[in-house]
Formats: sequence, C-alpha cells, structure tokens
Amino acid sequence: MDPDARTAVPAGDVPPSRRGFLGWVAALAGTFVASVAGIPVAGALLTPLRRRAGEPGFVRVARLENLPEGRAVRASVISAQQDAWVRRPAMALGTVWVIRRGDAVTAFSSVCPHLGCGVEAAGDGFACPCHGSVFDREGRVLGGPAPRGLDPLEVRVTVGEERSVEVRYRRFAVGTSERREA
Repeated sequence: MDPDARTAVPAGDVPPSRRGFLGWVAALAGTFVASVAGIPVAGALLTPLRRRAGEPGFVRVARLENLPEGRAVRASVISAQQDAWVRRPAMALGTVWVIRRGDAVTAFSSVCPHLGCGVEAAGDGFACPCHGSVFDREGRVLGGPAPRGLDPLEVRVTVGEERSVEVRYRRFAVGTSERREA
C-alpha cells in the first residue's frame, strides 16, 4: 500500500489546519474588537445629525429684580450657537422687548412684522419708526401697515436666589399676516 494513500483526502475536502483555524479566530476577534471600539466613534459622528440644526434654547437676558414694573425694557439676546459639528462663540442674535408685571414676564421680538425694521418703545406701547406701525403693550397692532402684532416669545423665570429672565429667541417671517418662523 502506498504510504501517502492513508492520508489522502478526496478532492474538495480539505482538512482544517491549525494555522487556518487560528487565522479565523484572529479575524473574528479583530472584527469584534473593531466593532466595539467603533461604537463610540460612530456615535460621536452621527449624534449631531440627529439634533436639529440651530435649535434655539432659552437664553438669559436679564435679572428679574433689574426689570422695572410695567415698563418695556430692550434686552440683547447673546448666545453661543452650535450647528452640527460647528460651534460659534457667543454673539448677538438680536434684541427683545421684555415687560415685567409682578413675577410674570412677557417678551416680544423687537422686529416689526411689516418689513423687519426695529420697533421702539413709544408712549404706552411700541412704534415702528420706518413705516408708522403702532402696537399696544400687549403687542397687538393698532395702526399702520404691519400685517400682524408683534411676535411673542417664550419666557421663563428661573427659581433660586438669583431669579433670571430667560427667553427662547426666534426669528419670524416679515410681510405676512401668518406668524411662522423664518
């Protein structure tokens, strides 16, 4: 009998070798380690895509105790912004009119809904110096070409030792009677 005949394997049936088996184990282990290590990397790259770009949050505009009762005060809205992976340093987003009535505070955009001019406090309300629109203390349009009242903004007063007034600043489309974000 031929000595090689005892170890001969039919064609197509290759016995697993130790080296081949260890190669498969190493490949599987490497794939597992790379997958586990890749989860935080994938999360870091994909998380900003799930977040709405430029979604405005509440921004501190004043201390409650510094606002006079019943009088409109112009306040600047200054905040840092993040759009996906881009972070911008604190910058002026715009201005708002803030009115305190006891512990309740209301805020209006200082942008005229007619053509976007800056609204000023005038008498017992507001007026647009550009085209003559007039608004009452509640932001309702009283006269002029403005198609709607002043745009109200969400306000909250923080609790604690130093009570702050925070506003969720938004920009609205001008020149339309429908209030919608720009």
